[in-house]
Amino acid sequence: MSEGGETGSALAEGLFWYAEKLHGYEGVEKSFEDALGLYRQAAELGYPRAFRIGEMHERGLGTPVDPSQALACYVKAREGGDIIGLAAIARLVGRSQHREKSEDLWAKFFSVLQNYSDHDLGMDEPAGSIHTYLFWKIARGEEPRVYDGMKAHGHDVIGYGQRYMEHADDETQLDILVNVQRWVLANLTSH
Repeated sequence: MSEGGETGSALAEGLFWYAEKLHGYEGVEKSFEDALGLYRQAAELGYPRAFRIGEMHERGLGTPVDPSQALACYVKAREGGDIIGLAAIARLVGRSQHREKSEDLWAKFFSVLQNYSDHDLGMDEPAGSIHTYLFWKIARGEEPRVYDGMKAHGHDVIGYGQRYMEHADDETQLDILVNVQRWVLANLTSH
């Protein structure tokens, strides 16, 4: 990589991580609009984790809710090699009228995850994506499948779930989170 490319990569990474802080982390005042602008700049410079743009479109953070734009961002991230983009696609499809297709997408994500050698997938990943899959399956009263790609991450998923529980809004959500933790303990950890 040329010296200029390395500088661009460093700049892109810096923009991305400052955008992360603009979600209200590390004492930085929350500004989703500014975060979105920084994510876009990082993406233009080729930063692979800029799938966050899709998350912002999906949730309506700093921009109107736009599932089709979210999907386009996730597809672009996946095409750029970001496997978390694939999990984001599975999550989004699972919330759509095409919900039945999400299990195949999750299976593909967990298959790729099992063979993935770059373990730096970003903050709380892959635990966050695994937790999302489990939460939505359990919330719908469905039994989650145990995928080989999950097995190495059981303890990380428990830690993620515990942090998530601190922000539970209501009793129903808390019950689901407790059931996710029980499922992880029973299926993804050694007894």
